Amino acid sequence: NQTEACEIAYQELTRLPNSDQFSTTCGGAPLLVVATTGTDTDDKLFSRVTVQYETVQLIPIPGLLTGKTTITRIAESRVYGRTRTR
Repeated sequence: NQTEACEIAYQELTRLPNSDQFSTTCGGAPLLVVATTGTDTDDKLFSRVTVQYETVQLIPIPGLLTGKTTITRIAESRVYGRTRTR
């Protein structure tokens, strides 16, 4: 669920330099967490959590690094033994 996903990501990233800017709802930069559920092609349930983190301003390196960087990670888990209710 969205609340639990936010709490876990929030706790894992509290040591980052801009963690004081994190919203407790994880609803926008620098920390955005989105939890979703759905069904796959076999009609099996899954959960997906996307965490997006925007770094502090870094020293720009022309052609390589523009300053701030956004890092995105996605975790997905299948829920076996259950199918979608129609």
